[in-house]
Amino acid sequence: MQNLDRIVTLLKGYLSDNLTVDESAELQELLKNHPSLNELSNELKDIGQLECALQEYEILYNEINSNKEQQLLTDILLQINDKRGRNRVYHLRRQIIRYSSVAAVFIAFVVGIFFLRKHYFVIEPNEKNGQSLSENFVPGHNQATLTSSNGQTLELSDAHLGIVINKNITYNDGTELNIGQNTIEHTQLTLSTPKGGQYQVTLADGTKVWLNAATVLRYPQKFASDIRTVELEGEAYFEVARNEKAPFVVRTKNESVRVLGTHFNVNTYRDEPVSIVSLLEGSVTVSLPNKISQILKPGQQSITRTDRIDVQPVNTSEAVAWKNGEFMFNSENLVSAMNKIARWYDLEIIVEPPLREIAIWGAISRYDKFDKVLELIQLVDSRIKFKIEGRRVTLMK
Repeated sequence: MQNLDRIVTLLKGYLSDNLTVDESAELQELLKNHPSLNELSNELKDIGQLECALQEYEILYNEINSNKEQQLLTDILLQINDKRGRNRVYHLRRQIIRYSSVAAVFIAFVVGIFFLRKHYFVIEPNEKNGQSLSENFVPGHNQATLTSSNGQTLELSDAHLGIVINKNITYNDGTELNIGQNTIEHTQLTLSTPKGGQYQVTLADGTKVWLNAATVLRYPQKFASDIRTVELEGEAYFEVARNEKAPFVVRTKNESVRVLGTHFNVNTYRDEPVSIVSLLEGSVTVSLPNKISQILKPGQQSITRTDRIDVQPVNTSEAVAWKNGEFMFNSENLVSAMNKIARWYDLEIIVEPPLREIAIWGAISRYDKFDKVLELIQLVDSRIKFKIEGRRVTLMK
């Protein structure tokens, strides 16, 4: 596998016109396989600027454990010429992505070339107030609603990470909640997050669940002795408390996921064409109503459609990136990626037809401003334009 050092060496040799015949062929093969990179590489003309960036890169790269093939931290300088012609160097120290070894090569190349360009994308300011049109597009935060089977509803505090279900219902710091019927054994509870929300819950058996934005989790205040069943719409990460006498079952619109005790992620939004279960530890059985089932091993992912289950390897750090405060995209089509962005920033994002099958690579913090999301999109294709009307964002060429 070519690594980031090798790609940088090729770029440096290209700029200084000092590539051997074999090295030139190697670089040309990369450009041939990714034509859009050819345009970008033609803009790299200043060897001095590149060397400055490489010095910073070498310092940062030494901090990386290069033996971990599944992890890649790309730290690069963002260099810009301001309107007065002075060179200003911006240090962008960010964990760009942790990818599979195959994807890492292409990601490093794309990101490296883009950030060494002499310009980068900025949202046009609003003429009235000088602010970016996306200034009010703030990332999500802790917010959720808890509803009991008697219809009582409580808006949960955004000052807390989550709630704990037991004989009484409390916040994670022990503060008690009054939702009614707390002493009734079979009370059904519903925890729901809106767009732009996330929350955590510790269930009565000790199972911990992290809810992503626009997610609904239904569960009993106290589980039955022989089975533990919950219902999910949206996305959640589960750390299931082991109990061999009482299997834990997650029911979704498409499938049921049955475990004894394990860590896994379920993505089952109603506006997505598939349900995805990604397994980090232990073993799970994914089943359809038609009796088709698959057993997953750690590092595997099931993709469930109406009448079939496909199993494939998965980089688990990507699957649970949202729980760890990141967006990670590994050759994901633009529509799917923008659905995730829209839920978290509480937006409507429209991707016009010519762009829908474009693949996106990269990673950003879920707590970055929305402008950073748009910059990431332009890493894929600098010709993509954005139209912002209220809370509607349209991607077009």
